[in-house]
Amino acid sequence: MTHTFYDWLRDVQHDYDLLLIRYQVHDRHLWRFARSSKIPLMTVHHTKEVRELWSDGPLGVMRGVGEWLVGRRTLSAVTGVIGVTNEITDYQIARPAGRILPGFAYPNGISGDTTIVPD
Repeated sequence: MTHTFYDWLRDVQHDYDLLLIRYQVHDRHLWRFARSSKIPLMTVHHTKEVRELWSDGPLGVMRGVGEWLVGRRTLSAVTGVIGVTNEITDYQIARPAGRILPGFAYPNGISGDTTIVPD
């Protein structure tokens, strides 16, 4: 299924100015697509993937290593990153080796601010 999605995306990418893809951990198909994309591609992140995976027991550690390897390569190939918090954005910007990615936070609607906003 994943491979078919990226085949389709490769066919229709020229209809768009920019692609936003929700990031999925250790997705080697995304890495391949990002390297060959003809238009800007940004990934959307909802967590600090490697740290979250490593905290999930032995299988999580293995998945974390896979994400560390594949994720760094993927992020080295994308145009930029979007995180749902500033903390996540800062984490993702620093992941690729030898490259600082452009990025910004796009909040997912949850706010820690206690200010009441009138209707």
